[in-house]
Amino acid sequence: MIYTNGGTLWMHILQRLGGGKTLNEVVSHIISHDRDLLPDNKRVRENTLSGNSTAYSQARKRLPLETIVEFSNRVCNYLGQISGNGVCLLIGEMHSLSDLRSFLCDTSTRAFNPSFQKGGRLLFR
Repeated sequence: MIYTNGGTLWMHILQRLGGGKTLNEVVSHIISHDRDLLPDNKRVRENTLSGNSTAYSQARKRLPLETIVEFSNRVCNYLGQISGNGVCLLIGEMHSLSDLRSFLCDTSTRAFNPSFQKGGRLLFR
């Protein structure tokens, strides 16, 4: 398997940090610049890995939600430790301030979010 959970998660992050790169752009970037993120594999060693994004697309669909949640929790916990504040990670689309207010006022959301339980603050940049 070329696209492991860790590699797939990292590629997905690169897509977002790259301003919404396409799947093909991310696969091309990994093949050209970050081949060391891929596991030891004959096609990787022989430099015959295809630039086609189909396998990456399938790997994204296989990525367990638990892996994403665990990664998000670790990032938020680390950011909370170094900043001294609680961290709230908003997942999804917020189209207006009223969407954000609805999210913050939803008790099920606050119950799910550990930073609210610990008195964390929502920080905006």
